[in-house]
Amino acid sequence: MSLRSRVLQLRHSLQLAPGGANVLLPRIDVRLLPPVWAPWRLAVKGDRVLLSADARFLPEEPEETRLQVRVAEAEAALFFEDGGRWEVVLDRASPPEEPFLLPPLPARIEVELVRRSGVPRTGRTVRLASNGEVVELAEEDPGLYRSALRQWDPGFRTFRVLVNNQSVGHGAPTPFRSVTRIRFIVP
Repeated sequence: MSLRSRVLQLRHSLQLAPGGANVLLPRIDVRLLPPVWAPWRLAVKGDRVLLSADARFLPEEPEETRLQVRVAEAEAALFFEDGGRWEVVLDRASPPEEPFLLPPLPARIEVELVRRSGVPRTGRTVRLASNGEVVELAEEDPGLYRSALRQWDPGFRTFRVLVNNQSVGHGAPTPFRSVTRIRFIVP
């Protein structure tokens, strides 16, 4: 009786990352989509999806392999494009390591400016600044300044709030919320 050794070789590694500052990396489910090549071994380790096969079968690897990546929690999936479900196509020529950004739905940041008495502060210029990027907010209601709906770059996790070019504080998009509202008392 002979024992054959099996050597698994990592063929593809997807690095999962949230595609926006208003989301965190949720729990993810991944599965191979038909036709499934029998030698594939799929694993999720933290923020990586690993696809391996016995090295002796790799010369027979199919031209392409399809995966379904899905946000596992239904509530968290609501904050991602396509309902938190994507198809990823890996082909034989794909690099062994690839990033995969989970695209969130657009979100808005609101800044509310009030006096100590609670009276709205109107007619101000309000901007958010982070990593060299500046976002203008429009006054849509008295004392309430809103950004446009947008996908917030992951580098925009924290920002400074500028009122008439003076820093009044810091903020951050709230994970898994379509609107983040921050209130400042300004003289």
